[in-house]
Amino acid sequence: MKSLLARRFGVHVRALRKQAALTQSVLAERSGLSVDSVRRIERGFFSPSLDSIAKLCAGLDISLPSFFEAFDRPESGLPGQIAGFLRGRSAAELAVVWRVLRAMLSPRDLQRQSSSRGKRPPRASTTNGTWQMGAE
Repeated sequence: MKSLLARRFGVHVRALRKQAALTQSVLAERSGLSVDSVRRIERGFFSPSLDSIAKLCAGLDISLPSFFEAFDRPESGLPGQIAGFLRGRSAAELAVVWRVLRAMLSPRDLQRQSSSRGKRPPRASTTNGTWQMGAE
């Protein structure tokens, strides 16, 4: 019988696997676990040991602390999508993203956007994984 925690853990593993664009068999191969183990973990029928979780993290190319931090603080909506997109990126990639965000969203620009004639700033949306800015 699966517990709520085991199901939630499985959903988390599945989400990370899908974010990494991996199949269960590829994750199993990369992590040194059987495909059946990965399936059972994702379905909440198997509670993996810490060693197996470390293997999953290696297969997903994320750190153990990142794995548990994401599990402990699930995010939804656009912030969750952004966090998922950035999860597992290299320090160099994150530095570039940070510079771009700071340049795009300087405090002066944000203040000007929010006060411009009572209009709301445009909303970001994704189409086929591509970010687009558009009016509401």
